[in-house]
Amino acid sequence: MGLLKEFLSDTTRAKHRFVDALGDYSLSVETKGRIEPFELDLPEHSLASSRAYQAAPYLILRSIFVALKKIKAPQETFLDIGCGKGRALLMAHRWGYKNLLGLDLSGRMISNASQNLAKKGIFHARLKVADAVNFQYPSGDSVFFLNNPFDGNILRPVVTALKEQSSPESVFVYLNPLREHLFQQLGFKKVYEIDSFNHNYKSSFFRL
Repeated sequence: MGLLKEFLSDTTRAKHRFVDALGDYSLSVETKGRIEPFELDLPEHSLASSRAYQAAPYLILRSIFVALKKIKAPQETFLDIGCGKGRALLMAHRWGYKNLLGLDLSGRMISNASQNLAKKGIFHARLKVADAVNFQYPSGDSVFFLNNPFDGNILRPVVTALKEQSSPESVFVYLNPLREHLFQQLGFKKVYEIDSFNHNYKSSFFRL
């Protein structure tokens, strides 16, 4: 069973690499690759709590947006916390979201995201170099997306801020949800899940 799981995992990763390369090529953008925190222009005090940049696979993002439709999530505002090079924002635009907001602590990542969005004529997105803990989040109905951007020391105060500032109709999508218990401890209810034998591709959807 272990060998079969390893084979399936390797096959799935290869499929995602192929589709991601094809997706970037077809959109004329560059969002793939892995970048470690120490390679970015992050404040030194944040390095230990930050996670490597690696965009969510296009196929996984598609399944997330299908699920958002299914659970009747808000369809206007999409906010990516730890937006990196902007792949999730690009997909949100393709799925009809009009209000796009991306946060990242790295100015380099925000610059990359801006360039990628501009290539698709998306100039209205608000991209901010910002600390997710102290950011003033929109109070209207929104979709908040997190691709496991940081550890529990940062995630807990971020989730606390989201609870205090967001609306009851908002939906919170947590991809690769290693610390989803923090949402549940703070009173969020899981309303949907996309499961996978590879935890990197699992997604949990929460509401207040």
